[in-house]
Amino acid sequence: MDAENVPSMGSGRSLIKAMLEKFQAMNSLNHDESVCKIFISGSPGKREDGEVLIPPVVVMDNQGISEAGSIQEITKLCRGVRELDISYNLITDISEVMKVVTEMPRLTFLNMSTNDLGDFSCTDNLPVMPKIRYLALNKTRAPWKHIQKLLDLMPNLKELHLSLVGKSTVPVSDTCYPSVEHLSFNSNGVTEWAEICKLGDMFPNLKTLLVADNPISNFQPEDRIATSFPRVTSLCVIGTAITEWEDIDRLRNFPVLVEVQISGVPLVEDLEEIEQWQLPIARLPDITTFNKSKITDDERETCERAFIRNYTDNDHKPDRYYELEQKHGKLDALADVNLKPKMVATVRLKYENEQSVARVRLDLTVWDLRRKMAQWVKLPPNKFRLYLVQSDMSLQGPEEMKNNQKKLYTYNIRDGHELEIVPK
Repeated sequence: MDAENVPSMGSGRSLIKAMLEKFQAMNSLNHDESVCKIFISGSPGKREDGEVLIPPVVVMDNQGISEAGSIQEITKLCRGVRELDISYNLITDISEVMKVVTEMPRLTFLNMSTNDLGDFSCTDNLPVMPKIRYLALNKTRAPWKHIQKLLDLMPNLKELHLSLVGKSTVPVSDTCYPSVEHLSFNSNGVTEWAEICKLGDMFPNLKTLLVADNPISNFQPEDRIATSFPRVTSLCVIGTAITEWEDIDRLRNFPVLVEVQISGVPLVEDLEEIEQWQLPIARLPDITTFNKSKITDDERETCERAFIRNYTDNDHKPDRYYELEQKHGKLDALADVNLKPKMVATVRLKYENEQSVARVRLDLTVWDLRRKMAQWVKLPPNKFRLYLVQSDMSLQGPEEMKNNQKKLYTYNIRDGHELEIVPK
């Protein structure tokens, strides 16, 4: 395993020792009267008996931890802990983690990422952990049989992170884990969609599936999609190796899919940015969010009309073309229409009693625009609301520009439109 993935091995220390050192130091700062203090709910402190009070959220990453330490101390100090992050440490034996978890009856969140668990032995006397809802094992090299053993012990787990664990194949499992709704399985070298389908069989109630940066070249066999992913509503396939539009069409086999992230794939890398937005949306009629941007009714219609024009003079029209032609009718050919959006607009700016005029680049994001407007209104970018007032929308009223990652051109901003800034 690469050195960057797992901390270098050495003489580690115990979790309880590292916690005491960290929170005793914080307590000393809290009791220093020369220091201005800000008290936050859940911050460490001391009980009346002088014992260190461990907060409910404990982050102990990069502490050189290799073992649990005194179980008595853990029992005495950690019973109120709800979230534990012990990533980037030197733990190689899962039993050391289980010693700790057993003494944290309220624990719901456990992050063991970037500990080298590739060679640990999973014994049969590990405790059941019914309250854990979140488990992260990224960059751990944990074997499948031990991952499944841990899942057996977490019957109410909701979110599982298994990225960068080097699992290019998935075992056929006789056991399924119906409680898991969110699975991250990024960067594992998977090349075959059939392997991903096995994950769907293993986690039959998945709602969110992330398989980014796996060199998957297609979504076949497509007949397994509906049976393996009956409840998936959100899918991320960023950075995969998809090259054919037919594979975008195959995503329609997901019965309830409404959110898709697909960028950085060979299929769209040579397209204009506007086409990377329009063409996939037009092919997927049930998608309501694409690359984390909500799709408005007007945007969908624009995408679908652009799709029709794109294929009007093409001898090999996809099936979706005829569906959309039935919906929108015959349109002018693409050669007669300039689909490339205007990239600059002259707009009016309004802030309280002040007004100005500016030329705005429409290839910027809403957040880019916020940062520029912040210099004018002397407010932080996140301390005001931004509204688009179009000359032809008097009946609808202003549109709030909420999505900071959205490109300005997707709002159809034109010369003469007004941008209104309203402090929060």
